Amino acid sequence: MSVGCRPDALNVIVVDAAFRGADIQRSSQLRRRDYLDRAVAGGFPETVRRAPRRRAAFFDSYISTLIERDVLEIASIERRGDLLKLLALLAGRAGSILVPAALAGASGIPRTTLVRYLELLSIETPDGRVVAVGVKAGATVRTEDLAGLRNLAGHLRDKFVAGYVMYTGQQTLSFGGRIKAIPVDALWELEP
Repeated sequence: MSVGCRPDALNVIVVDAAFRGADIQRSSQLRRRDYLDRAVAGGFPETVRRAPRRRAAFFDSYISTLIERDVLEIASIERRGDLLKLLALLAGRAGSILVPAALAGASGIPRTTLVRYLELLSIETPDGRVVAVGVKAGATVRTEDLAGLRNLAGHLRDKFVAGYVMYTGQQTLSFGGRIKAIPVDALWELEP
């Protein structure tokens, strides 16, 4: 698989485009296996060239640096280990309903602290507008896969800018109510 890596374009292009009101449309030639290969290798040029063990060490170091430099500064997070534990729990529960009390119990992080960490990790503008992004490993999107986005849209009303399910399918699918499914490669292929 030959996919160009543009670290400057990762993550923010879809969110920025949504906040600008852009109509995101994307067709992709990639298949699920292509995405799995890319996910294993990582998206940074530094990781693609490394052996699996060195790649894992790079990501551990990268996440630690982000937490120590950026997140700890912003939120005055006293216990770096708690945030790492929360990120691991969130990754393991992707696609499920987020229940702060259950996460607090599983992590040992006090509920009030956990809620503050979750707020730090959310994507919203200073005026409270939100773009929600979910990720699905499958190549099809069913109505029930959109339940969380629809619930959030109903709760936020006008503050809900858009909701996207990133999936391994090849076409952009519109589900109404500012909710779409778009191919995962939109994260690195959309132009700013």
